[in-house]
This record gives sequence, structure tokens and C-alpha cells, in this order.
Amino acid sequence: MTDEELITYLELTLTYPVRVFPDGLEIRDCGTYRTKMDPSFPSVERDIIAMIRANDAGLPAIFDQVIEYFRSHGKDAFGVILSPRSTPASLRTYLAGRKAEPGKRYLGLAFPVEGKLEIDIDPRIEVREMMLADMTDDIAAMIDRAWGFPEGNTKQGLARLTQSDDGSPHPRRVCIAFYDGVPAAFSALELYDDLPVIRLGGGATDPAFRGKGIYRATILARQNIARAQGKQQLLVQALEDTSAPILKRLGFRELCVLEQFSMKIS
Repeated sequence: MTDEELITYLELTLTYPVRVFPDGLEIRDCGTYRTKMDPSFPSVERDIIAMIRANDAGLPAIFDQVIEYFRSHGKDAFGVILSPRSTPASLRTYLAGRKAEPGKRYLGLAFPVEGKLEIDIDPRIEVREMMLADMTDDIAAMIDRAWGFPEGNTKQGLARLTQSDDGSPHPRRVCIAFYDGVPAAFSALELYDDLPVIRLGGGATDPAFRGKGIYRATILARQNIARAQGKQQLLVQALEDTSAPILKRLGFRELCVLEQFSMKIS
């Protein structure tokens, strides 16, 4: 697989609700997951447009559509992700003119599923794959602590997320790490039947269990899941100054930089 193909797959698997094409917007079903999350989670982290393909002449009309879309959903801000394949080349200048503020920087990273990750796992760590509906109250409480959410936030969110809009179980799967049988960390994985990749989604570790190699254990567990599914590459959108250095030390290769901007809706 070429780097260009991997970057395209990375964009395709980013779970953001709006993608922009020259002929308009595509509202994605995956946005259901994020827009149902508790409003206390910052809008510019949850309500994001990505995979932007446009031209100079069309930018004003497209961003007017984006603003109207998020305004109609009661939002006061949204985020924009730029990748190396975002067009037009003037997009960054255009965002500055609309007073978009630079935010987090991510690295797009890749690792071959059949590659060897040099990770020693503490035998007290166990990582289990499960669906959202399988998550218990003690796991929800751990996620609150790991992310710094208000107590009860995740439990309330899960009550809304355990079913899809059609009433079927929500398909999102997660990995939960236990340390001596106690929930210690959360990590997401994005599986797609029609793509040869798996994206390692976001996660966090309960502060009481940090520094024990648990994050690394969740990486290895998700690699094993990808191998069992016959996937070829692990992809990650990693924060440049936190998880990206860890992953690069493990052998993940940098594909690109992903820049986040935030725009207020006046």
C-alpha cells in the first residue's frame, strides 16, 4: 500500500459527521455517535468537518452550508481538520480570513498488522474487546476519571448510545484494559468490512493506573484483533505531543500531519 492510499484510508475512517466535496456536503451516519455525546464535551472536538475537497470559488458557499448545518443543530462552534489532501491549497489562508483559530496537531501514523511490536505485557493487565452495550457502570466510572469528565457523564452517554437509530445494538466496539481485574483504561477501534485497515481510535487511562504500560497493551490487543480480521495496516490519528511519540518509539511510521482549527458560529 502506498502512503497516498494510507492517507486516503485514514481520512475515510475519521469519525467526523461532515465531509466536504466540490458539489456539497456529505452528512455521515458516524456523526450520530458524536452528536449524541454529552454537550459538556467541547463542540470543536466533537462537531468537525474533514476530508475537504473543494475549489477556491466554492469555499464561501460551502462554509456557509457548514455553518448553517451546525447552527441548525444548536452548535456555537465547530472544528475543521486539514490533511495533506485537503483542497484548495488556499484553504489555510481562507480559514484565517474567517477567523478560525489553530488548535491541536495530530500525526497520521501507520504500522503493518504483521509487524512485530516490541511490547512486554505485565501479566496483571488484561484487555477485553466489547460492544458499547456490554460496558458496566464501573467501566463507565473509569472512563469519567480517565477523560476528566464529570461523574456520571459516560453512564448517561452510554444510555443514549447502546442502540443505533434503528433500534439495533450500536456497532461501535471498544477495548477495555483491566489491571488486577479493575477497569483501568479505555481504547476504541474502528473496523470497516470494506477497507484493508483498522484505525486505532482515541482512549485514555485512569490516572491511578498510568505508567504501568497499559496503553501499550491496548495497542497490542488491537493489533491482534486486526490480524484476526485479515487487515493489513494499523492507522492512528495521534496527538503530536502525547501519544504520537509513544507510537513512533514502538515503530509506527509517520504519514502526515493533521491540523485542527476551530470556528465560532456568530
